[in-house]
Amino acid sequence: MPLFIIHYHEIALKGGNRSFFESVLRKNLSRAFAEFKDLKIEQKRDHFRVLFPRDEDEPVVSARLKEVFGVACFSRVEREITDFDAVAKHGIELIQKEIDERSIKVGEKVTFRVDVIRRNKAFPMNSLELEWELSSRILPAFTCLQVHLKKPQLTLYVDWGEKETVLYLNKIPGLGGLPVGTSGKLVSLLSSGFDSPVASFFMMKRGAKIVFVHFHSYPAVGSQSIENVEAIVKRLNRFQFESKLYLIPLIEYQKRVVADAPAPLRVVLYRRMMVRLAEKVMFYEGAKGLITGESLGQVASQTLDNLIVTDAVAVRPIYRPLIGMNKDEIIRKAEKIGTAEISSQPYEDCCSLYVPKAPALSAKLPEVEEVESKLDVERYAEELWGKKEMKRI
Repeated sequence: MPLFIIHYHEIALKGGNRSFFESVLRKNLSRAFAEFKDLKIEQKRDHFRVLFPRDEDEPVVSARLKEVFGVACFSRVEREITDFDAVAKHGIELIQKEIDERSIKVGEKVTFRVDVIRRNKAFPMNSLELEWELSSRILPAFTCLQVHLKKPQLTLYVDWGEKETVLYLNKIPGLGGLPVGTSGKLVSLLSSGFDSPVASFFMMKRGAKIVFVHFHSYPAVGSQSIENVEAIVKRLNRFQFESKLYLIPLIEYQKRVVADAPAPLRVVLYRRMMVRLAEKVMFYEGAKGLITGESLGQVASQTLDNLIVTDAVAVRPIYRPLIGMNKDEIIRKAEKIGTAEISSQPYEDCCSLYVPKAPALSAKLPEVEEVESKLDVERYAEELWGKKEMKRI
């Protein structure tokens, strides 16, 4: 069966907790390949192996591995019996194939090295000696190769086992980070814009399982934001394999705010209600905090003063992984993770409805709390929570 070797980095530093992180990574790898009935996942001392049934499945397997958090890098490998002559011959064949694919011109030099891990400690040569002897056997077969130990263009990796040795030339970068599910659960306030999907992605990368909540003003505005958010969750679900999306209508409270609150405070009042409702999701789901896509100063509700006023209503932490990023950086990341195209579609979200011309840049908590005392906040929170809809993705 064709074989990928999967390497991790951060997990290896977890000491006595390492086995927990490895078990979650293995579980997530199994989820990533759930439809491959004949695929096998093997755990070795410091890596995983994925054996898949057919060569034609390689592109799909490679694409899936690129979307599993915890995978630092992976490689499609060749296997050979642990015999020096056989390994050297196979190494020459691999390098020749790579040189042919690179279309190396006559006279062009390619820097090269051999990197050996010797797992068979009974073998008479150590790792350095194997690297030297294999290089000495391989170099005469190619006029274009030139040894360079620090930054070679081409590295032949050799994992020297007792009965079987694996060889490979390329390490394909993975997402790195920690396996989703190793850091607890968080609730993400998800809009259909660029920011909050990227914020959710970053917290997934740190091992958090994400539950999503979207606030909408349907039917006062169209359903496009809901449809876009569902598409975004489906895309992000490729990184955590199963998701819940809570849809909560905000329109009735917005109407009350417009009628009875100063116009400059509307957005801050909306945000505080969102936090209250998101924390209801948080406690219902047993999560440990909230995530938002806020970036400092990007819009009026994201000034330091307004963030303080918003945070004052929260019981648990609000995590803002994008707080120091600008919009261009966020959009570039959204493009990489595959949500940018969805977020660029037209939509109206709840915060765009009834927005004043001049929102407050520096709301004061006593003033906001005084206004809320007249808005029957707790009753609206319970009523809106009762109208929630939950979808499993």
